[in-house]
This record gives sequence, C-alpha cells and structure tokens, in this order.
Amino acid sequence: MLGRIVRKISRIARKLEYYYARYSLYSEMREALKGIDVEKLTMYPGEQRKNKEKIKEELLQLVRNHRESWNSEWTISQYFLCGCDRLSANVDDFVFQKELGTLRDRLNGDLAALYKYKSIAGVYLKAMGINASCSLGRVCGGGLILLNDGACKLTDWLREYGSPVFCKPDDGIQGQSCFRVEYREGSFYLNGERCSDEELENKLCNLIVEPLIIQHADLRQFSPNCVNPLRICTINANGDIKYVSSYICIDYANAYWSNGASCGIMVGINEEGRCITDGFCEVPGMEGRYKVIPGTNIRFQDIVIPGVKEAIELAKAAHRTTPQIFAIGWDVAVTDDGPVIIEGNPDYGPITYELISGIGLRPFFDREFKSRMPV
Repeated sequence: MLGRIVRKISRIARKLEYYYARYSLYSEMREALKGIDVEKLTMYPGEQRKNKEKIKEELLQLVRNHRESWNSEWTISQYFLCGCDRLSANVDDFVFQKELGTLRDRLNGDLAALYKYKSIAGVYLKAMGINASCSLGRVCGGGLILLNDGACKLTDWLREYGSPVFCKPDDGIQGQSCFRVEYREGSFYLNGERCSDEELENKLCNLIVEPLIIQHADLRQFSPNCVNPLRICTINANGDIKYVSSYICIDYANAYWSNGASCGIMVGINEEGRCITDGFCEVPGMEGRYKVIPGTNIRFQDIVIPGVKEAIELAKAAHRTTPQIFAIGWDVAVTDDGPVIIEGNPDYGPITYELISGIGLRPFFDREFKSRMPV
C-alpha cells in the first residue's frame, strides 16, 4: 500500500515539474517577445511579412506545441532563420532541428559512432572501396607523427613529405582548429602564416594529418585556399539508399577551410550542379541571404558546380557500406580527378536545407522519419 502511494506521489510530482517547466518557458517567451525587432531579425527583408502580433502568436504556439527544452532565444532564432515570418510561409510546414535530432538519433543507432572519429571512418571507407580522404597519422606529445611504419619527428617528416597537408581534430566539429600546413623556402606556414618548429608542434598536437585535397580548377576561383565541400544528404529508405538534397559551402574571406557555421555561405544545388537558391549565411556578423559572393560580382545563379552527379553516386555508395545508419550528411570534395569523401556526419539531417531554401520539409520529414519509428 505504501509503495503505491509513493509511486502515485512521484507521478504527480513529475507532472507538476513538467507543467511548471512549460509555464516557465512560456513566461520566458512572453517576456522575450516584448523587445522583439522584426526588422532586424528577418532574413527576407524584401518580402511581405506577417504582422508583429501574428509572429508573436506563432512563436508562443511553438513553445506550447513542443515538449523539447526549447528556450526562447533559440526558438526565435530558428523561426526567423527559416523565414517563418514571411507572409507566404506556413510555420507548420517547417521542422526544427531539435525535433529532428530526437528521431534521427534513435533511427541511426549505435553504429553512427563509426563516423565520429574521422581517422577510423576514412580507413573504413577506403577499405570498402570508397574514394575517401584517409589519415596519414596523428600528432602526439613530443612532436611525433604515427605512421604505418612507426613514429618519427613531426618537423622532419613534414620536410621530407614535401607536399602541403591538412590537420584537424579527429572528432572535431564545424571546422574548428583546422590547419593547412606547408613547408616552403625553409619555413613552415600554418594557414598562410609563418611559424616556428616549436609553435607548429604545439598547435598541431593531438590532431590527425591528411593529404591536402586540391579541389577542381573551376572551384578554385571562388576559394583558392580551401575546399568548398558539397554536403550531400542520403537516407536508407527501407533498404533503398536515396539522395535527398545537396548544397555547397563557399567561403567569403579566403579562409583555409569552409564551414557553414564559421566562415561559409551555403547554396542549394540540384543534381546537375546548378545553384538553385540564394546564398544563406548564419555566421554571426554575416547573417543573411546573398545573391552574389561577398566582395565579388559572381552571382550564385550563374554558378554550375562540376562533378555533382558523380559526387552523389559516391555518397550513396558510401552509405551502402553502413546501411544500418538511417541518415548521413556527406562532405564531399570535387577534384580534377573526381569526387572524394571528406567525412560522414550521422548527426546531420536534411533540415539545414530549409534554412537555405526557405522551403518547409514537414511532408518529407513525416514520411521518411516519423513513419519509420517503431510504434
């Protein structure tokens, strides 16, 4: 009897805790909306927008409808990034990242961890016959790089290797702590800046080393220092590996890597490689939509990316090696010799394409994600 009473009290306490959290979040959102500035937040200044009261109503409804821990700042940001403030946009057509993440992680399962470590994933894909970037070794304490034939001093190895290399964290995200390493005219250069042997060893410690990928000549005009990766999303739809969407990330500041969260503008492309959307940037200070590459007169609508069909087929082939994983976003480089997989991202889903295109993917999400969840 006492046990039943304790369990009942526990259930009531959990419900009260849940409703209090929802009330607190709702109150937080109401407070945040008092100072909302639609003109500053909109990503579509040239389009007709809903009135301010309608926008507030929809933002409050998002908080009421979702049980995830959405805070007001994140919800407001996603609403405007997706362009839900446009008069032509139906907020119910859009899927937000936190809703996607809950289902995606359950569908992808434990095998998704294979792609967490880039050195392991590269070796695996290469062994499966996929043209993928493969680690040459890892920098560790003492400035050593571990190769197939043992260890040697990092600086000695780089001088002997002769060609530029690219170093990055094995489990890194969003292009952080990446370095293009060159040895020329008796000096080392990290991302174009000269450095000493000691500085080189310190900055590269614990990073993996890969051969530098030189992208296709047609793309080097946009970014001479880095690869503009294609992000190609594929899913396993009942045993059939399907291509979903793709975009290219083009840097705007002669960076040494291109990433949508740190230094790149994302542009949707079709299977023929033609850019079919405006450029979209979410980097702080550069947020917005672009019709041309900043600092140039190159219009996105005039750009055709080479080798996209081949890159899509390579991504699908790579996914077939791990069909247990439901959704993967592949970073693919296009070179003069064809496409090469840079890495696979099972923590990705096609929702980023909503931000780029301004088109809600609710029907696709419900059909391909929700419908595959076990009852």
